Amino acid sequence: MFSSSIGFEAELFLIDSDGKITAKADDVLSLTSNLKRKPVKEYAKEVIEINAHPSEIVEGAILDYIKSFYEIDEEIQKKGLYLLPMASYPIDYVPERRNDIYYKCKEKILGEKSMDMAARFTSFHFHYLIPEKEEKIVQLYNFLISLVPVFDALLQSSPFFKGKHFAKSARGLLYRDFSFEGEEGAYYNNREFGGIPEYKENFYDLLRTIHKRNREWKSLILKNNCDLEKAKYDVRTDYYWGTVRLNPIGTVELRSPDINIPSLLLDGIYLFRSACDFAVENEIKVGDSLYFEDNNLYLPSYEKVRDLSFKACLHGLRDDEVYSYVKKYLSIIKTDGKLSNISKIMEERKNSSDLLLEKALSLGFVGELDEEQGRDLSLFFAEKMLKESSSVEKRALSLFSEKSIRKVVDNKLLISKILQYLGEEEKPSIDISRASPSRMKNISAIVVSPYVIERTEDIEKLKENLNFLSNIFRVVVLVKKEHSPALDSFKDLIEVPEISEDIIGTIKGAVRVWAESNNIKINNILYIGVDKKEKELMNYFGASATYTANK
Repeated sequence: MFSSSIGFEAELFLIDSDGKITAKADDVLSLTSNLKRKPVKEYAKEVIEINAHPSEIVEGAILDYIKSFYEIDEEIQKKGLYLLPMASYPIDYVPERRNDIYYKCKEKILGEKSMDMAARFTSFHFHYLIPEKEEKIVQLYNFLISLVPVFDALLQSSPFFKGKHFAKSARGLLYRDFSFEGEEGAYYNNREFGGIPEYKENFYDLLRTIHKRNREWKSLILKNNCDLEKAKYDVRTDYYWGTVRLNPIGTVELRSPDINIPSLLLDGIYLFRSACDFAVENEIKVGDSLYFEDNNLYLPSYEKVRDLSFKACLHGLRDDEVYSYVKKYLSIIKTDGKLSNISKIMEERKNSSDLLLEKALSLGFVGELDEEQGRDLSLFFAEKMLKESSSVEKRALSLFSEKSIRKVVDNKLLISKILQYLGEEEKPSIDISRASPSRMKNISAIVVSPYVIERTEDIEKLKENLNFLSNIFRVVVLVKKEHSPALDSFKDLIEVPEISEDIIGTIKGAVRVWAESNNIKINNILYIGVDKKEKELMNYFGASATYTANK
């Protein structure tokens, strides 16, 4: 089975504590300059981008994103700023655009009106490492084009444009090459650079399209008297900002979804990963309608995809044809039951845009949002993102397996996050700071000291959280003979004598016997002990953490 890395980019608006959009991206870049994973500037100064480190597993990418989000959010809140996961700011404003030569040249080529429109929207960009075989690259490319209406319908979050309820995804209609209600999309007059791309017959056809577009862009740069180097011209780059493209970093990139809250980002990237894996493992062919037979998936016509995308952006899942199309695709792509939030959306036929519309009505919206309503709506969704992040992080952690944990970029971060749920979430009872990253790298089992069991006040809570840990690692619980029956369900439960002077040697021996019988090295064990009392044990195993909660 082909194994690919995935990653994503998330563009987010900046708002102040009153919900007003603010062009303080440069301030944010300065505030976060000391962070390891810094946000990235965008064309509009009201927007920043947070990137997730590429990972072979979805959970790794999500955790990296949430870690970056927490760090950035902590810094910007000191200045009264918040991140807004809506794809369009709900009321009218004038975007403050950057004056970099690259952007000024792009304005000359595409027109200031088009670029002003483009500056008003934010999105997710999902990346999947391209397969080695050329025919599979083309099949994956075509397949993702057919999925544009699916992601349009599920992840939309821009029901308002300049105060009016324009569509379920104003961004989907007005960032691309559509026109509606007297408004022309950013690429309406430049479809080759930003519309939904057409299917390609073969790899040569795909490369020819990219090279043709590249030459055309170069010609337009020169025609508008721009310097090629300062305009960032590169012969390898596909100058295309639409829904699906081959990225020069070596990925196929889906750029269609609206930005959204973390729970839907998690489900969205699971769906994207599962869909790409499906495309690589099956044969993808262009037909007249969508159906799957004998490992062959036949895609609907390009014209049908464009029509469905327009309808999805306009009406969302309330459109019966769109709903049926999304439902059919979800039945074809296997996601192992991990799309709990998308499943709820499908059941209720309501997405984030519907939630925002309901909230707007509760704020008194009739016909057009006033400034106060627009700000309150923005604060509502920004706060929802903050509230969700912790639960989404925990859900991502719970989906790890012992096999997948080996692929995590930062194992120490992962384990420390998991361990915090052994105690109170606001005040973790496990301190992992003394464990070195090199020792944490290969942890495969956790041993819990009998002193931990002795000190815990809520044995049922401890049991619940140890069960959580056991989904990811082998968990060995050391107990005295007279222990709580609540722990009897653990597979690896080792009785040790009453606490005595010889307890250290006894624990070493008991764990060593268990480790040898399970082919686990002592250096691959994380020992959770207490205080200085168990210093010798903590130094004996590969890594250690300190349990600090007392009765």
